[in-house]
Amino acid sequence: MDGQIFLLEGTDPPTGVNRYHDAYAESFSKELCITAWETVGAVPYTWDCLKNKKFWRLLGDGGSGNVMKIAMVEMQTANTMMCYLLTAHGFNCH
Repeated sequence: MDGQIFLLEGTDPPTGVNRYHDAYAESFSKELCITAWETVGAVPYTWDCLKNKKFWRLLGDGGSGNVMKIAMVEMQTANTMMCYLLTAHGFNCH
């Protein structure tokens, strides 16, 4: 057991110490996650986080060799093609 890290609560067998707690559960509790999501406007479900200009990207941002621009153009092209395909098969795709 030497050198191991306790991630879950319980007793350390070699020493009998029972002062460990579940640090993972405390760090990622439902309440803490919701608080973090509320901070950025993700809950309750709204579009508020998208209103912050720090998160905006426009198709064409950056120069011609910009990796993000290339990725965005590729995603938009794939999305457009899938929308055409779904529309052709009778789905209401926008």
